[in-house]
Amino acid sequence: GSVEEIRRLFVELRKRMKSSFHLEAVYIVAPPASEASTQVLRKRLHSQKDGQASLSVHELHCMKGNTGLKFKDERDTMALNDLVIKRRAFKLKSLDETKAVGMSDNINERSGGASPRPKTKTKAKAKATAQPKKTRPKTFRTLRRLGGTGNAAKRKITVKRDNPKRPGSEAHQRYDKYKAAKTLGEFYKLGGLSGDLAFDISHGWISLR
Repeated sequence: GSVEEIRRLFVELRKRMKSSFHLEAVYIVAPPASEASTQVLRKRLHSQKDGQASLSVHELHCMKGNTGLKFKDERDTMALNDLVIKRRAFKLKSLDETKAVGMSDNINERSGGASPRPKTKTKAKAKATAQPKKTRPKTFRTLRRLGGTGNAAKRKITVKRDNPKRPGSEAHQRYDKYKAAKTLGEFYKLGGLSGDLAFDISHGWISLR
């Protein structure tokens, strides 16, 4: 954002925070826009103080570019370190004690939430509830490649005459067209999609013969 936007952020933080703090904003300027020649150049764009809170905005003109995660020149790294960290004491404080567990986060014990279930129990339950894997006929894997020709396209089908799809939907319109199909090739020529075929077979509206 602009310097003015950073200044507004500082004012808002000052309203919300009772303790002292310093906000340091640094614009990284890489070549060819950088004005650095023989050494890294630092420019102060703005500074202000309000009670125990202070703000500084700088431009750091670098010697080389960066990857977004690290500088390509150690001099740029050291210059940023001097600007942001040097001569400052930090007291780190954890604001969030939760930690990642698989695809979800655990719940802070102080919140009274339930702790995650042991992995062994989870695995045991997964094994107990696992269903046999359903395999699709080769037709599903070959029809798109065949494009409605060959032996797979000659496979006979029976399509339920009454349209079960939601009236007004595109699926309903396609069904009205391909319900007259007698083979898989005709199904595709009449506008049927592979998704329609798989869905309708699973619901018993189309049967392969």
